[in-house]
Amino acid sequence: MPCPSKGSTKTFIYRSPLNAENVLSIGTHSVDVTLTDSAGHQASAAWFFTVGIKPVSSPLVSADAKNISSFTVNVSSLFPDSPFNGLLLVNVFENQKGDRSFEYVLFKGDKVQNPYFKTSSLFLLQNSITKSAIGRDLLIIFPKTRFAFLGNIINFSYSYSGVGTIIRTHWNISDIQGNLVTSEETNVSWELKSYTMAGIFLTVSMPNPDDPEGDPIIETVSSAKHLSNIEIITTLTDRDFVLTRNGTGTINISGERLVLGSRKDLIEGDIINIGDQGRLSVVRSRWKIVAGDTQPKIENPLATETRLLFSTTGYVEMVHDIFLVLNWEDERYTSDVPPTESALYGNFAHKATASFDKMPTGIIWGTARNIKFQRIDLEIKGEKRAVTSQVGSYCVINPPIILARSQLFSESKPLMANALF
Repeated sequence: MPCPSKGSTKTFIYRSPLNAENVLSIGTHSVDVTLTDSAGHQASAAWFFTVGIKPVSSPLVSADAKNISSFTVNVSSLFPDSPFNGLLLVNVFENQKGDRSFEYVLFKGDKVQNPYFKTSSLFLLQNSITKSAIGRDLLIIFPKTRFAFLGNIINFSYSYSGVGTIIRTHWNISDIQGNLVTSEETNVSWELKSYTMAGIFLTVSMPNPDDPEGDPIIETVSSAKHLSNIEIITTLTDRDFVLTRNGTGTINISGERLVLGSRKDLIEGDIINIGDQGRLSVVRSRWKIVAGDTQPKIENPLATETRLLFSTTGYVEMVHDIFLVLNWEDERYTSDVPPTESALYGNFAHKATASFDKMPTGIIWGTARNIKFQRIDLEIKGEKRAVTSQVGSYCVINPPIILARSQLFSESKPLMANALF
């Protein structure tokens, strides 16, 4: 404001401290200022101004601007009567000329994480908070879900219900593996490979209420969405076999099928809550034989601990067979969960003879004796080995007898006999 000083006029500029206590609420404010110099001269001024009531041209953050202050306020500080529950992060930038610009980042709830709206316009901020308070977000990113499965194709789109006309759309989608897509299209397809962050940036043109025939006011609004992949954890006892004389055999098998995070077991037929809106249906969760040269019976295919009942000799390769469906409101995502490992189980006929330095006299019954052996001749699946060396409590089969190899994971270790106990 002008201030007289011995025939000259000086300008007095006052800037309030950059903190949460000095944030002005949306609405109309009055100012009444009186200045007195050392000679007793006074200058007074009074005026009204509005905050966020109508669109005004907001200065852009220039390339040489630095962030000189950031602070968080409760939305109720700006909208005392609004039912909206959230926090507002205010970023203040200043360039070398001293010009300031502001950025407003809106968060729902009481935590500063996952921003849902960002703009440099108080008017659009006011517009967004007003609409959100009645359940109509100003800028919405689709899909609605916050979770999906690896390999799902996600179709990102948006809905904008604010003031003005969209003159430019820009997407920035990336994941923690380093994949990145930028696009100016309205809709963008994306394959979910890991945790994903999607940002939408809109340039909006609005009529200038103070000069309807003049240049429009150009503002930017943005929002972000985070999409997590539902992680499934499986484990299994991956290699085991028995030797048989009559062709039959039994092997105990065990493993786990879990949803990471919740640690919920994947039990066929169950429904698991995911997030606040997700319902995960376990359509299929069982053991499955995928390869081999025999067909043993799986005593209880749905149980994570069960038995394989062999009626003939041979081997099988097995995996966890899982099919899941995620329903998020009216959206549906599916996954035929691919196995990450397999198990090899076998039941094999064998022949074995052993020779010893000497045999003890008498009958061994109800006790045990250590007897030094000279040689064990072993035959499994036509492979013959002479075992002559002993390490501790077991005898080494060198080279090992390869009994079966994985057809799904050719680089994984084979099922083999490498020691006698």
